[in-house]
Order: sequence, then structure tokens, then C-alpha cells
Amino acid sequence: MARGRIKRDPAPVVCGNHLSCLYSRCQVSQLARRIQSEGRICLALGGDHSVTIGTVDATVNAHEDVAVIWVDAHADLNTPATSPSGSAHGMPVALLAKDLADYWPYLPGMDWQVPK
Repeated sequence: MARGRIKRDPAPVVCGNHLSCLYSRCQVSQLARRIQSEGRICLALGGDHSVTIGTVDATVNAHEDVAVIWVDAHADLNTPATSPSGSAHGMPVALLAKDLADYWPYLPGMDWQVPK
């Protein structure tokens, strides 16, 4: 793709509404689950760090033994109680890690995701 064809979205990114963010991650999970249930490989590229909430959730539900290698400048281990911004993009690893499940408060809209 030619570099000049990519246009930036002028709309500001609003991360404060966790319900809309988490709803879209649920949609990602449902789509990835459907793809994997058909025996196909699901490859998700790009987007906010929190996109992995949906893709990893779907993968651990489709396969018994899953390992995630997280390559990022930040650990993304924040919880709502520790996040300076409150943005979901700093929380996906903490949300997906079974060992950290007891540290999460109930989040409306996240009933579909259970750490494994």
C-alpha cells in the first residue's frame, strides 16, 4: 500500500467509555470464535492494544493449551484501580491473565470474558 493513501482519522479517540470499548471487544471475540470453530486460522492485525481482549479470549476458548507472547513497550497489566488513564488499552494482559482475575472488580459489559 502506498504510504500516501493512508489517511488519519481526524476524530479524537475517546477511551473513557469502557462499555462501548468492551462491547466491540466482545464482537471481536464472537467473530474470532466463529472463524476458529470453522477450522480456520484467525489473524487479527492492528488496532488498540485492547483488541487482544477479544482475540485471545476466542483463542483460549478454541484451544486447550495457549501461550501468549506479549511484545510491547509496556506490560499492559493495569486494572481499573491502578490505571492512570482508565483506558482499556493499558489493561488487556491483566484482564486476560487468570492469576490476576481476583484483582478485577466486576465490570458491567464484561460478563462474556472469563480468564482461563
